[in-house]
Amino acid sequence: MPQLRSGRHFALAPPRTDAFRFGTDAEIYRLIVAYRLEVPSVKELCLICPVVYFDTPQGMPPDAPRYLSGYNLREVLEGKAGWSEAEIAEVRQWAETDPRLRDWLSTLFDEINQIIRDSPIWTSELVTDEPELGANH
Repeated sequence: MPQLRSGRHFALAPPRTDAFRFGTDAEIYRLIVAYRLEVPSVKELCLICPVVYFDTPQGMPPDAPRYLSGYNLREVLEGKAGWSEAEIAEVRQWAETDPRLRDWLSTLFDEINQIIRDSPIWTSELVTDEPELGANH
């Protein structure tokens, strides 16, 4: 949980993975395809992680109450979260150089890939049935 020079405390949360497990076969398949296109590497995974804020008047991180900011890291870096230019530059530096973040993201990337590999979608009719050639459906 970095604390910026401005005093802002924040953290990254893992993206939700339950959508890879629950839903119709078509929904899960579309999600997996979209994820694969948007997140081909650990660097892109970092950008889609939700940003968490801490309620510091009620304690200090990691024990302070936390809540989702409504932004992911990409949106913060694009200036959509209302952070100052100095904060954005500091967060960018942290995201590019922190070895603990890199290790956490690598582990998370592997876990999500395993969830996708183990998905029952790969044995569903949606991906196993060959469409009939020349059929008029």
